[in-house]
Amino acid sequence: MRSHFATERAGRLGATSTIFLVVLLATAVTSNAQIFGGRGLFGNKEAPLRTPTQQEIGTPAPISGRAEVVKGKETQFQIEAHSKAPGAAVEFLIRTFPSAGKIVSIVANPNQRNKAIVTYYADPSSSATTDAFAFAARYRDGRYSSAVRYDLDLVGGNDAQSDIMVPSELDFGTVLVGEEAVLEIPIRNKGNSSFERMIYLSPPWKLVEPINNKVLVLGGSSKVLKVAFKPEMAGETSYYFSLSRSKTGTCLLKGTGEDPFTVVSETVELTLNEESREREGSIELLNKSKRPILLAARGSTRLQHSLEKEYLLAPGKTTEVPVRLSKTDTAPFDGAVEFFLDNGYAKSVGVMAPVVPGKLEIEIPNSITTEVLNFGQVEAGRSTERGIRVTNVGGVAVPLDIHLPAPFRLLNDPGTQLAPLASTNLTVGLYPAATQRGPIDVTMTVSTNDDSHPIRLLGNSVKPSGGVPANAPSSPPAATNKVFRLSAGNKMPEEDFSAEAPQPETLVSKKTPAAPAVEINNSGYPASNGEDEDLRDVGKLWYEELSPEAQLKMMTPLGFIARPLVQRDVDGTIREPEDLSVVETTSKSITLGWTAPADPADARFEVEVRASIFNPETKMNENVWMPYAEVEYDRIGRLVKAEVEGLQPMIDYEFRVLTVDGTGKSSYPSEAFVARTDLPMDWTWIYATLGLCIIGLVAWGVARVIKERRPPVYQTQYVDA
Repeated sequence: MRSHFATERAGRLGATSTIFLVVLLATAVTSNAQIFGGRGLFGNKEAPLRTPTQQEIGTPAPISGRAEVVKGKETQFQIEAHSKAPGAAVEFLIRTFPSAGKIVSIVANPNQRNKAIVTYYADPSSSATTDAFAFAARYRDGRYSSAVRYDLDLVGGNDAQSDIMVPSELDFGTVLVGEEAVLEIPIRNKGNSSFERMIYLSPPWKLVEPINNKVLVLGGSSKVLKVAFKPEMAGETSYYFSLSRSKTGTCLLKGTGEDPFTVVSETVELTLNEESREREGSIELLNKSKRPILLAARGSTRLQHSLEKEYLLAPGKTTEVPVRLSKTDTAPFDGAVEFFLDNGYAKSVGVMAPVVPGKLEIEIPNSITTEVLNFGQVEAGRSTERGIRVTNVGGVAVPLDIHLPAPFRLLNDPGTQLAPLASTNLTVGLYPAATQRGPIDVTMTVSTNDDSHPIRLLGNSVKPSGGVPANAPSSPPAATNKVFRLSAGNKMPEEDFSAEAPQPETLVSKKTPAAPAVEINNSGYPASNGEDEDLRDVGKLWYEELSPEAQLKMMTPLGFIARPLVQRDVDGTIREPEDLSVVETTSKSITLGWTAPADPADARFEVEVRASIFNPETKMNENVWMPYAEVEYDRIGRLVKAEVEGLQPMIDYEFRVLTVDGTGKSSYPSEAFVARTDLPMDWTWIYATLGLCIIGLVAWGVARVIKERRPPVYQTQYVDA
């Protein structure tokens, strides 16, 4: 018996030891896994955590139900779903929304995670007695269950309604643009149900209070709304502010926007200041408000330099804003100045100015006056010369007429016309006769149209110190005659090139005869035939009978008023050349390029150049558009190039191009444009430099030859023994 008990006890101890050993080994294995960096006792890694699938997560079971709600009031009730654990988090989703009311919110129950609190509001004006919605549920990151229906019983009906009353009209009065007026609108709910609505107003109206635009008025209570009126433009405006369909729930909002500032005159014409030679004017702005107004200003490019960035208008007063065009800006002007507030409200004022009329200014170098030019003492039979600078400060070309009595003579050719803002130098020489003695006092006149400038010329002819030399010139050198001379734009070349300008081929229409060809010399007048005849008396200009608008249309880019020399048969269906440009320029030629019209295919082109010719009838030089003959055309498809040859260096030429079809009919001329020839290469200095180099090389070679041909020199040194 003892043996049996001992054996049984030993067996129990062995079993206990075996259980303890299994637990110990399990603990060791776990410790080993942690100690050896997660590799385990036998080097086996632990499996990584993975996200369970939606099938493994499963789905909760939503429970259908029924609740009773009151129309016109928010009612809360709970929805729930069966979950596999009481603490499992369940998410709810509304699948179908109610039709007779709305779900205001749905919030999870913090104490019971498988339930949610729903807030429902039924429309008090609805006649429905029941309503329903459907919802589904899921675990987090799982899939949603099937939707179940939840029924709602609506109670209340017509006895639970809201009755809104507002003022029938609210007048904000007159408000300046950019400013704001705020008024209150009282709202009274006479019904037994609450009133709730989101309100949105369009400009110029704005809801100030409540800030969130949500209006809630309980039954039998009242509330005040604040509405602002901020006009964006001048004039009356109105808006029907409706809170309900009844007449008592609609309020008419009215207001009038007024200009914060006005311009006294919408158009300003600039006038010429004779002293500064600037066209000036002022814009008057009236501030109607009771506070200062800060305006920003911007204007046309030619006016912007005369404007400030901002102007401060005093309340209830008129402020003048001066505007002007610079002295060198003489062309006609039609632009605008705009004044604007920070909110974008703006007012514009038109600014116009006619072209500055031509006017001559005289300048005598190294002289404090322009009325007297003293040549000092000059020996009889000899000569001296002085310079006078004449400038046209206007925007229109003017004819130039110079009257110079003897013994003074004009030594250069100033031309017969002076372009806008152009200058020319007059070289006046004093040539007293060999027998003339005593003081010389004459008056020289430089005039144009109605503008005349007398200059008193003084000198004193004295007896020559060594007698009159045999080769003393008795007259100034004569200018080289030319058959035809193109006008020199806005600058006269100082050097007189001996190359004669080619005479273009004259194309005359059958309708109008061309002016007879007249030989023109360097002065721009007909060559003298030996008779004592003054052909410089100014007659009547052909364009004086035209209106200023017509003169402006016929004005060239350089400011000359020119008419066509050849009267053409114009067909409006023929398109003129397009995209005219200057391709290449040299000292004696200009290459033009343009795009030819598609029709007619057999069209040819003619280049016209503005030239100055003499009219024997009026005895005056006139500017005309003359066909030019020395043109070589090169056409590839619709691209045309024309090389105009036989021109003079450093001269501004004006061109225009016409399209002529096979029948001789032409298009309207293209837009005129200006091109300038290049400065010719001066070979004088190149030849001089090469000559000096050659002379230097020859001298160096001669010196080397002489040095090498010298006899050798031997030196002997004697030494006593």
